[in-house]
Amino acid sequence: MFECPDFFTLREGGEHYLKVSTMPSHRDYIIYGSYQLNTTTNQYVFVEDPTRSFTFVDYGPFYAAKTFYDPILNRRTMWGWTKDELSNEQITANGWSGVQNLLRTMVYDRTEKKIKTQPVPETRGLRLDKLVDLKGVAVTETPTEIIASNTNNTLYHEIVARFTLADPTTFSAAATYTSDSDVPEVGVMIRANADLSQYTNVSVRMPGGGPSALQSTEQVETYPPIKVFAGSSAANCSAECNKTRLCESYTFWEMDNTCKLYWKTNPMGPKADATSGTVREPLLYLGRARSGTIGSTAPLHGRAPFATATPNGFELHIFVDDSVLEIFKDEGLETLTGRLYIDNGADTTGIAVYARNAGAVTVDVEVYTMDTIWKAPTPNAVKNFTNSLYTLLDTLIDV
Repeated sequence: MFECPDFFTLREGGEHYLKVSTMPSHRDYIIYGSYQLNTTTNQYVFVEDPTRSFTFVDYGPFYAAKTFYDPILNRRTMWGWTKDELSNEQITANGWSGVQNLLRTMVYDRTEKKIKTQPVPETRGLRLDKLVDLKGVAVTETPTEIIASNTNNTLYHEIVARFTLADPTTFSAAATYTSDSDVPEVGVMIRANADLSQYTNVSVRMPGGGPSALQSTEQVETYPPIKVFAGSSAANCSAECNKTRLCESYTFWEMDNTCKLYWKTNPMGPKADATSGTVREPLLYLGRARSGTIGSTAPLHGRAPFATATPNGFELHIFVDDSVLEIFKDEGLETLTGRLYIDNGADTTGIAVYARNAGAVTVDVEVYTMDTIWKAPTPNAVKNFTNSLYTLLDTLIDV
């Protein structure tokens, strides 16, 4: 089901965009196109551009977004909603669910041909102390500690890490990675404890597998497909997946010439007439297997190729806000939101950088502590008395 539609234009001019939310994926999409006059009906209609549609707004639980036009600063902004990644029982026990995301600006990138979103510049006003400002730090398989756990009294950090690879071809579309330990990966460990036995990793990495399709294999659906169509061959199915920017994997069934495209990769199972494969492109990746969260530990990810402007590296801009993570790659070309629920808060405030199977890598990194958006309440004797009176009345009614 489609819901929460939002039809808008951006200041670059000349084009219109449709944002929709879909229940099966619990994600928000952007559809690209233009608002044109149909000379036959003499009515204006939205004409989609299939070469660019669709793209996800965010690769995590970012949903029901609404855009707003700011006439003073001549910009369009977006506010999204992030649900809890907890069980229904945990959510019910909490008594409430979901939070608003950071307000984002929206800009169309003509080179990458997609909308990018990133926090409004006003969020810089929340920066308190600059804890780290390092240049040219060597990044290796052994994590390099940037901030030791339990050395500052906040869970709230803003991290800007700009990675440079001496040889970006280590992220090879032609290579086959037979195990997770073979995959090239560069990123940041956050919410880490002292010995790095507990952490959450934010990274850019290649997917497992290789360019060759898996014969006699189908995906056992845990996640629904984003597109189903009659395909002429497995090669045709693979090509469509590569072209569709939401798609990470595909399965083609020869018996009925059916192709299914998926925005995640499901578990694989045997099927005589089926062929499956994955897109050979880097992923923006949030790993929570060792996070210590009491919520979902499933990874979140989506396609995130190196940007044309920075072919030798990428930037990760990360906001750590207690239970909410918001991640922006390359000024918001790709974004990912996730949730963490960690009990031992002060013991897991460490930050480190790492690289695996990626050759020589360096990083420039800045880390800030963040202030709250909430102002301390102004003392008000009348309000305090009124609140106390209502509390007393509630107690008497309950009795």
